[in-house]
Amino acid sequence: MLTSPAAVAADSPAEKAGLRHGDIIVGVAGAMPSDMADFYRKLYALGAAGATIPLDVVQDGAHRHFDVTSMNRLDHLRLKSTY
Repeated sequence: MLTSPAAVAADSPAEKAGLRHGDIIVGVAGAMPSDMADFYRKLYALGAAGATIPLDVVQDGAHRHFDVTSMNRLDHLRLKSTY
């Protein structure tokens, strides 16, 4: 199981999909991530920005499914890629 980061970034794809601080991610595309690095490997394996990321989450004690549309984190941070 993987707990959420300290906060869900405001106006992020995760927040827009309904994820909240304290949620526990128990699956990415049906596979349980073992740690944060594994979570990101599974996320990146699903495709480039704009891919749908299926997440299974325990939220308020209930199992829920969320489809999160990924985005380029540099765009979210309002930074522009230099490559």
